[in-house]
Amino acid sequence: CPGGAFTPHIQNTKEFPDDVVTFVRNHPVMFNPIYPVGRKPLVVRTHADYKYTSIAVDQVTAADGHYQVLFLGT
Repeated sequence: CPGGAFTPHIQNTKEFPDDVVTFVRNHPVMFNPIYPVGRKPLVVRTHADYKYTSIAVDQVTAADGHYQVLFLGT
């Protein structure tokens, strides 16, 4: 994300270097939609004082199985 913790000097995606743009084009993060278990919303809240600005999903292996972890940033 431009202007985030790792790119404070970049204000928009037009300022990304060519190698970053090429990587992003070759590695789409959300090529297909990912639905939660039961295809029901995990988070439902209206009229909140914040909005999500970053969403990431990771799959991890634990001692008792595999889990999908949802990271939400405000």
